[in-house]
Amino acid sequence: MPYTSRKTNSLFFSLIQGCHVLSKDTQILSDWGIQGKLRTCSRIESVNWVAPNAPTIKVNTDGASRGVGVTTSSWAECLAIIEALEPAATKGWSDIWVETDSEATVQAFGSSQLPWALIHRWKHVQNMLQKFVITSIWREANFSADAAARKGVTLTDNIGRTYLGRPSWITRWEHPANTYYRLR
Repeated sequence: MPYTSRKTNSLFFSLIQGCHVLSKDTQILSDWGIQGKLRTCSRIESVNWVAPNAPTIKVNTDGASRGVGVTTSSWAECLAIIEALEPAATKGWSDIWVETDSEATVQAFGSSQLPWALIHRWKHVQNMLQKFVITSIWREANFSADAAARKGVTLTDNIGRTYLGRPSWITRWEHPANTYYRLR
């Protein structure tokens, strides 16, 4: 849940109190029939989703390997990026920013260490694009791409879908004014 104002930030941090769930919170969970579990962490880190400057088009991706015939999550992450860039290149978009929640995937593209079966598609996309960059962001600020990946693995007809605007099944959307938090 994003917290954006200074007042709510201080409330958020006072509730965490050293990253331990408060006993009052545990009692509320218990009253609802949910078994609470104390979680400790060493730090709280903030992350912001950054909007692109014009004329850059930003695409956030997330790979999902469950139930789609893809063998590993690494393969799925690489495939998600290529499948995001292919239509962008076909449409003639020339300045693309791809953001994924997998740092390992960013490194794989940067070092050309992709799964061998994707190399031809990747080289074809590279030749079609004038300018692109691939970066990573924590999953806490990549949740709409995660929702799209989860939706994608439930589709059984192997037909791609294009949406104009926000699909109804994406209930939250990253916003540059919001700060998201990661408990580590």
